[in-house]
Amino acid sequence: MGNILCLEIHHLWGLLVLLLIVPVAISYPHFRDDFPTLDNPSNTYSYARFPEVEKHCGFLISSASELPPDDNRSGRMKKELFFRNGDWNQEPGGVPLLPIDSREMPSNTFGYGPPLNLVSFWVNDVDPARRAKNTVSVSGVMEIGRIRSGSFSYKPYDWSPKLYLERGINKLTIIFEGIYLESQENGGRRLMCLLGNATIPKDSTQKLDSCDHGDLQSPCQPKVNNLPSTLQDDQIILVLEYPKTFTLTSRGISGELKSLNQRGKPAYFDKVHISSQPGDGSKYRFGSEKLVARACSPYPYPDSLINQDVQDVEMFKGHDFCEDLRQFVWNEVFEFASTWKNVVRITNGSSKIGPFLLGNEIEASYNSSDKLRLMIQELVCEPGTDQEGFQTAMVSAVFRVIQKSEYLYREEEKRTGLSTMTLSSEGRWHSSHGQLCMVGCIGPAGYLSDSCKSRITLYFPLTFSIKQHSRVVGTISSINPADGHASLMFQKLTTPIEFTSTHPRDNHFKWSYTYTKLKQAREFQSRSQPSNWERILRNSILQYPTSKGEDIASFSFLTDVLSIEVRAAPQTLTNSQAPKTNVKMVLLSIGSLFGRYDPHSYQENPEAEKAFHSISEEIEVSGHLKVEGGQFSNVSLFFEGIYDPTLGQMYLIGCRDVLQFQGFNNDDRDLEGGMDCSIEIKVEYSAKNARWLLNPNIKFSINSQRTKEDSLYLSPISSNTFLLSYSKKFDFLMVRKGFEEGLRVLLLVMAILCIHGQLRYTENQGHTTAYISLVMLGLHALGFSIPLITGDEVLLRWKEFAPYKSSAYDQFQNFHIFQSLDLFIKFLMLIALLETAKLLQRVWESRKLRKEYMEFHYYCSQKTVLQVLTSEGCKDGGQSWKTMAG
Repeated sequence: MGNILCLEIHHLWGLLVLLLIVPVAISYPHFRDDFPTLDNPSNTYSYARFPEVEKHCGFLISSASELPPDDNRSGRMKKELFFRNGDWNQEPGGVPLLPIDSREMPSNTFGYGPPLNLVSFWVNDVDPARRAKNTVSVSGVMEIGRIRSGSFSYKPYDWSPKLYLERGINKLTIIFEGIYLESQENGGRRLMCLLGNATIPKDSTQKLDSCDHGDLQSPCQPKVNNLPSTLQDDQIILVLEYPKTFTLTSRGISGELKSLNQRGKPAYFDKVHISSQPGDGSKYRFGSEKLVARACSPYPYPDSLINQDVQDVEMFKGHDFCEDLRQFVWNEVFEFASTWKNVVRITNGSSKIGPFLLGNEIEASYNSSDKLRLMIQELVCEPGTDQEGFQTAMVSAVFRVIQKSEYLYREEEKRTGLSTMTLSSEGRWHSSHGQLCMVGCIGPAGYLSDSCKSRITLYFPLTFSIKQHSRVVGTISSINPADGHASLMFQKLTTPIEFTSTHPRDNHFKWSYTYTKLKQAREFQSRSQPSNWERILRNSILQYPTSKGEDIASFSFLTDVLSIEVRAAPQTLTNSQAPKTNVKMVLLSIGSLFGRYDPHSYQENPEAEKAFHSISEEIEVSGHLKVEGGQFSNVSLFFEGIYDPTLGQMYLIGCRDVLQFQGFNNDDRDLEGGMDCSIEIKVEYSAKNARWLLNPNIKFSINSQRTKEDSLYLSPISSNTFLLSYSKKFDFLMVRKGFEEGLRVLLLVMAILCIHGQLRYTENQGHTTAYISLVMLGLHALGFSIPLITGDEVLLRWKEFAPYKSSAYDQFQNFHIFQSLDLFIKFLMLIALLETAKLLQRVWESRKLRKEYMEFHYYCSQKTVLQVLTSEGCKDGGQSWKTMAG
């Protein structure tokens, strides 16, 4: 009976919740936006404007070819004719489609760039009733606008004209109906001519000024009645042109959005140019072999840029190339190599980098290759094999120049427009050489094959070094150097965290590291290592981080142990005084192990489980060190060198990229691939078996071998890290706590015995008792009283550990032995206080009895003792302040 009652209550509660949620969901307009791609089946289309469409689209209907019957035409057109996040633009100086919104955030705030002009279009309905043999009636919806952060990726659910003007996003929702047709002109085209209905601003030239950005820190002060008045306009025509086949030279969608109103009328706006690419429903067709051969014959193309910068590097030539290409290239952001800063000014004030002509959306401050990035989009890869059984692949992609703004990367990868900042490409890869060679075509939709003047090569290095830490390296050069553009080199720099994390798809790459600075590191070691007797003494007493075995898993664990991410302070200051510095040191390789070991990724490579490295007095290491904050300028160094596990010391040679410095000339410097490698780094780890007594930290120093007059001179850095987190920390804390408690008991017992001895001495030597300082005895009594009152630690205080007191440390209070020791210590402290009070009373009484005698004999007055103590205390405090200020 109880179960039935509970079930009924459960059903009633569910019904109540449903009744509460449904009205809210219906009344809240954004609830339905969670399903933006769903069509509304209740919408019906009468196509009442068909006569108007025939009138305004007659220039296209006259060239239309007959459409064959197709039962699946509606579904196929909805998949193939939609596009998202294309580009749109208008000629400057005309009547804009949308008002200029000065309420948007300035481009230098929070790292945002200028707003993006995006446009998306979806087909809503295809009329099943054929009105003509060469056309089909269609309806659609378009979102077009200017957005600071975000995209127009989702189809509007509410199909009604709208004008949306908010800070950071201005957009129009336009409803269209018209015709679809196909033409055989220009190699075959698919066209749509549509008439639109929109809610547009009455005066699009009005500026939406609602904020004063003179002071970026001041809040926005909105103005009242600032938004423009609107009107309904159905005199809008949209013409979209699609390629019949999706290929290298016909992969773009072009369009024009025009006003049918006369110039000067409130609803008029100048022509809008639209560019995009087909959606996911269109399939790319390879077939530009002649263009590829012109760029890549003979294959592999002898790339001089790669041969100069990446010598003796093994390239990836394995299987599953398409999967790896999608993992490391698709929608990834690449940096232009610092060596190739070749922005060329042209007459109209724009800039050019390689084949890319930078548009107006790239501001003047971005006209430098170190402030631009390259993104690879629309990747298509089809694997295959040749007659000899080698793996091959046909690849197509779009290369897009974007701004260096991390906030835009996510939005840029959704853009589909083609412009002078995009390079469409097609090419091939062959496993016998490991080179992906492609031909590149610059320009927007509708370009011809004579725009395909660029050659693109991509490589996937498997060998890394202190100068080479890129997973992907590529070049863009001109097919005809005589009349072509400047060459570019780009790369995907791999962050240390990517190497230290294992990935199931990475197991077949077999990356390796080549050490090139071991000779210099050993020379540095010979100059810096301690004497033989100190080495013998430390080896016999102390133990430092080392491998627990000779297998690869043990060395992978040691790599994690030696890597650190902690705060530090200069060695000349105490941790409480110093400005805090963040130190992050990540080991990329140790011995022949590059990255991290994962037993699952090495199942196919049993040789990796063999003896990895013998434990000796030195182990090769490489990695990355970053020091930032505090009194040091940000320092980023790649390093390699020697780790001595018997002393816990690293002797490293560091390299930093200096081509980023302004006014730097690479020709008159002794550099290696644009890197300054005249930096020595020494790292000292604390002993493992002394952590119970000494605070575990790491000392490191960075010194440049250049003179102070050299512009590339790096100021010395010498710091100690704060307390490190380590394994078995609680066990060491237990030992440390027990040692401290035992030492407190010992010191208190010794203090009590000393005070008791003084009491016995004053009984037999009463004439000297009066000369004992009352101030000193008072300080002793005060020292025993304060811990009893405040409950603070007695005699010893582990200052370094105070900021790190965790719940684990507090668990000491749960152990009865420590609780008993704390009570016993307080009992001893009380005895010491009583003994001190008894001695103080005896001295006071002795002074009263000998007052007249002491007036005629010299003795140190209590005022003098207090002055001396105060003077010494001030002197120590002043010295500490000078040290902190220096």
